[in-house]
Amino acid sequence: MGTVRQLSRYPVKSMLGENLDRAYVNEAGIAGDRAFAVLDCGTGKVASAKNPRLWRDMLTVRSTLLPPDAAGAPAVRLTMADGTTETVTVIGHRDPALSTLLGRDVRLLDRAAPGATIERMDPDQVRTDDDLSHAQTGSSMLAAGSPPGTFFDFAPLHLMTTATLAGLAAHSGRPVDSRRFRPNIVVEVPAAPGGRRCSAVRRGVRPPA
Repeated sequence: MGTVRQLSRYPVKSMLGENLDRAYVNEAGIAGDRAFAVLDCGTGKVASAKNPRLWRDMLTVRSTLLPPDAAGAPAVRLTMADGTTETVTVIGHRDPALSTLLGRDVRLLDRAAPGATIERMDPDQVRTDDDLSHAQTGSSMLAAGSPPGTFFDFAPLHLMTTATLAGLAAHSGRPVDSRRFRPNIVVEVPAAPGGRRCSAVRRGVRPPA
């Protein structure tokens, strides 16, 4: 049986998030997870770090969920790599703080439009930083396995095991940080005999009493 080693949510899609001691989970995942996304005002697409040519800097920003502001607008605190913070709200038009940070006209969303898409690079074409300049990108729809209006790439809950991380580290020859994959849950499981990775975890979600 495994034990939960990490429980996290990421209030803004493709940004760093916050670790939790407990969480409410339903069919839309962990409450507050991917509650917001950044919209590129120029293209109409949701920004995603899977296109690092445009959105790599999003991975340097930590997002923390906040209560709505005085006007009732949903809000999130962004902590930059240098420690400075900005409070950003869903205001319906270009956001100056986010636009300055990312170098493009952007705004914050709290619900994905029907048919919303992201651009993502072909991972097979990106081996080094030099590949970013010429790797091809394609579009994919959001939330194919999640409730409408959400910002998940596919499913609303992302679970990894320590055995998977160990297997990736052995394959690559260097340590692998779970934050690279932004999982919601990291489960610590015993090492498989002979160094084999566990391919599945039996788990259950107990509803609140």
